[in-house]
Amino acid sequence: YVRTQREWTLLLIALGGAVGFEGLWAVKQHFITRVDRVAGTLDHANSLSMYFCLTVPPLVAVAFSGWSRLLRWFCALAAALGTVGLLLTFSRAGIPVLAVVVLGTTLACASWRLTASRIVIRSIVVVFAAALVAAAWTKMQHRYAEATMQEEYFDPTIDGRGIYLRLAKMIATDHFFGVGLNNWSFHVSRTYGPRLGFRFVDYDYLVSVYGTEDAELFANSYLAAPAHNLAALTLGELGVPGLLIFAVLWARWFFMGAAFLPRPREEPMRVMGVGLFFATCGIFGQSLTEWTYRQSTILFTFYILLGALASLTSSRRSDVAMSTE
Repeated sequence: YVRTQREWTLLLIALGGAVGFEGLWAVKQHFITRVDRVAGTLDHANSLSMYFCLTVPPLVAVAFSGWSRLLRWFCALAAALGTVGLLLTFSRAGIPVLAVVVLGTTLACASWRLTASRIVIRSIVVVFAAALVAAAWTKMQHRYAEATMQEEYFDPTIDGRGIYLRLAKMIATDHFFGVGLNNWSFHVSRTYGPRLGFRFVDYDYLVSVYGTEDAELFANSYLAAPAHNLAALTLGELGVPGLLIFAVLWARWFFMGAAFLPRPREEPMRVMGVGLFFATCGIFGQSLTEWTYRQSTILFTFYILLGALASLTSSRRSDVAMSTE
């Protein structure tokens, strides 16, 4: 149970430790082993980016308004390392998504009663952020110039993110209840990709010729990737009912976190509610262009934080009930 200050502190230390480690590992990968787009201990740069979009906002919230000075500085350091790590992924969606959720968390949690120390610290933070962006600007320009919006979403001849939206529509037209969880790549590679002119390798062909023992063979074959959009992937695999149920879940998660936004700023538990709200916004934002929500590292972390938010929501309701008696 996450109910008292002790449990919240343990959760934050664990979260900050994980984020700080991934951030340091990203720095090591980029500057020592010369990895162009870092992935940390995850399998892809975009996966690491989504992980940071999820985990950095709660740390930022506590850094501005935590329970103790030591915990605040710890969370601030972890959040800074996570921000650096995300920037080194050069994720085209992750960078603006993190910027928006961190700005939102800051506006919602930071005190506006300015003191000399706050002015100095916040000025240092702004300079640090500007320096990071300036150092990575050339690489960022190159990443964003790799494909235009027209090429990425509207050109039917390019295997971009737009193709997955069209594939999801085709699958839903044929299968109201979807093709089954984790079956997207199989059906797109075999049936729906060729309809749009993409000649993926058929899974059945690989199995019949090579068997199922050579995992590397499947990894290196031209197979359809999961849809680079969580809604499209859910629609294709779980159909219209699955997408509607999933949408209701997301609405509930947003509602639980948003309920803490209007509460008084001096409430310590409000800070965590707001941080978890923007964490949900972060993972949702990058899920518009990625499917990696489903990867175990990200999924487990998200559900742990949602469990904490549910506990926080229950405590808030108990406080409201007691105050009205």
